[in-house]
Amino acid sequence: MKNSNPDIECENLQPPTQIGYALPIDEHLYNRIEKLIRLLNHVDDKKHTRQRLVIDAFLEKLGKNQKIDALDTSPEIPKKRLRFAINARMYEKIEKEIQTIKKTRRSYSKQEWFTEAINEKLDKEEKKAQKLLEKTTNKQEINS
Repeated sequence: MKNSNPDIECENLQPPTQIGYALPIDEHLYNRIEKLIRLLNHVDDKKHTRQRLVIDAFLEKLGKNQKIDALDTSPEIPKKRLRFAINARMYEKIEKEIQTIKKTRRSYSKQEWFTEAINEKLDKEEKKAQKLLEKTTNKQEINS
């Protein structure tokens, strides 16, 4: 019979490669995400997804070390859940950045970080999508 020691078995476990997360977000933010995804899929040849948008938002936020506006403490009631998975290395980097922010800001959570990253990405992508839409509209007018 095989000797099964739970401590030894736990040591052999590999860390997860993906970490699932369900982020409670305001319905307005969820609708912004959905609207942008539909718009991008309409004007762009690539397939756009919530998962890709979220990952891109996190990568961009990790790439820039910006100050967080401590005055923005408007409470929002979450009405939707945005489900996504991130790889373990990205999760560790996000955790490090949050710990750094917590040194200068008393109360700061992963949820706040995730929401800020998504909002920043949406602002940027909505502008790009609008320009793309204007370009395609202008081309159609010229060809008419």
